[in-house]
Amino acid sequence: MYLVYFIIGINMIASLYGFKNEFFLEKFMFKTDKILQNKEYYRLVTSAFIHNDLSHLGFNLFSFYSFGRILEIELGFFPFLIIYLVSLIASELFSLYVHRINPNYRALGASGAISGVIFSFIVFFPDTKMSVFFIPGIPAWLFGIVYTLISIYGLQSGAGRIGHSAHLGGGIAGVLVTLAMYPFLIFESSYVIAGILIPFVIFTIILLIQPNFFNKIKSLE
Repeated sequence: MYLVYFIIGINMIASLYGFKNEFFLEKFMFKTDKILQNKEYYRLVTSAFIHNDLSHLGFNLFSFYSFGRILEIELGFFPFLIIYLVSLIASELFSLYVHRINPNYRALGASGAISGVIFSFIVFFPDTKMSVFFIPGIPAWLFGIVYTLISIYGLQSGAGRIGHSAHLGGGIAGVLVTLAMYPFLIFESSYVIAGILIPFVIFTIILLIQPNFFNKIKSLE
């Protein structure tokens, strides 16, 4: 689990420093206008290692540790690294596309990459029982489908200061890169894959037809 601990360490160091240095946060967080107009593409990566506050950091890292340690043991260092990095980049690019006409949109946090790790875990272990907000015994496949639907609804409704686009983009990327690396899972976990990807495909079609439909939030963290 060396990689899990290394990623946790980077997030802790960068975030704790950012709590005391607003300039640092402003310099490295995700900002649509800075990325598209000023071509500050480094923000697509750096924003995934800083957080808004201690609760934001703690929740993300606890979620990452809970699923990441099992996945890294199961897959090994390099496959796990690929899943994490692809999910991270995909979540940021998807957010950039969704909010490309909203110059005021900004975000920070590792939740996009972590969503990819969680969804990869779900594809591997769809029948594992999960506890969500003190509700025990939820099958992982059901959590994945509900999580996808909530992310889509959150984008459409503008609910809360939550990076739904990063969650959705990272989660879908986690599924796709896992299937690309381990194609046998297409048959073994076909029901959960369909339950996650079909709503996303429908969402994407709507997004292409009506790009303004999912741009109600001006600022998310």
